[in-house]
Amino acid sequence: MDYRLKHLLAISFCFATLSLQAQSNQNDSIQENRRSNQNVMLNASSATQPRTISLGIPSSGSAIFEDGLPVSFYLGFFPGFWSWHNGLNTESMSLSTLDESALRVGIIGYFPSTTSKVTANKLEAGINYSLNQYGQHQIDLNVGAPLGNGWGFNLNTYQNFDRGSNHLDMSYLQDRIQFYKAAISKSFANDKGRASLTYNYMSTMSLAENYGPFIFVGDGSVKQFEDFDLGHDQYLPNLDSYTYIDPKDGLTKSRNLTDDGLTLSHMATFNLIYRFNNGNELDFRSRFKTIHTDIANLMLGSISQVELEDGYTYKDGTPFAGNVQSRFYSNYDTTDTDWMNTVELRGKNK
Repeated sequence: MDYRLKHLLAISFCFATLSLQAQSNQNDSIQENRRSNQNVMLNASSATQPRTISLGIPSSGSAIFEDGLPVSFYLGFFPGFWSWHNGLNTESMSLSTLDESALRVGIIGYFPSTTSKVTANKLEAGINYSLNQYGQHQIDLNVGAPLGNGWGFNLNTYQNFDRGSNHLDMSYLQDRIQFYKAAISKSFANDKGRASLTYNYMSTMSLAENYGPFIFVGDGSVKQFEDFDLGHDQYLPNLDSYTYIDPKDGLTKSRNLTDDGLTLSHMATFNLIYRFNNGNELDFRSRFKTIHTDIANLMLGSISQVELEDGYTYKDGTPFAGNVQSRFYSNYDTTDTDWMNTVELRGKNK
């Protein structure tokens, strides 16, 4: 039995939405007020992920929309933030309403929705740089300009180097993101239409290891366990490699933990918008995406006390007695290929 999920091929072909609705000015005002009161919060535990907003109802995950299409459909295997970055490459960002998310993907929830920069009215360049006291560096660089005759372009790169607060001996970085995005656009028919093509590549290496022992007092507070400085000391040993039995062939193999946790994503999106003379607007979007992930999940088990006669030793063979931490390790090697298309005709009447 092959325990790897080799390929997920999903062709989500032509979601057609015809929204010629009769709306009063009052309804339009209500819709705009709902949007103006929305905001998108970042996850407190990560500066590169959007925060999940729980409504207390079943959901298949936290979807992320970019340029009118979901960044990912298989949220359990491929979270959207492995293919998406919100920074200087973003023209605008909003939060989808409950009715929009229900109509577009059949999931009721508030999801971040971004629009990519594809050009600029004049030459524009910007850079954001941030760092912290633990050695993290984030760089976001963007350049956009018109090319003449309705053409324009936009280029962006985002780089993240994160050591974490508890520096590891086995790996200098715990989180490394490389994001590159290019866009080109063309306006035509006296600016009634615009076509754009964007492509982004993202490489994510994540080895988040923020576990640590502590003593739970019982009144909601904790105290330090021996001399372990929680949040600053590393709890993961300096593992040169680990051995495991491959369930596919039964062979014992060796692997370095830093080789796990890598995700590579390629995504191309085409968008065509045309406004007719009567005010109706045709919007066609098509996205092709492929992503491969080789992720290691390290989870803590129980802590037990062992004696010398239990047979535990240090790496050099010296007998050991004391506390032993158990860990669980899992790995999945998965590839996903998607082709998503959607066409919408929007308009209003009296």
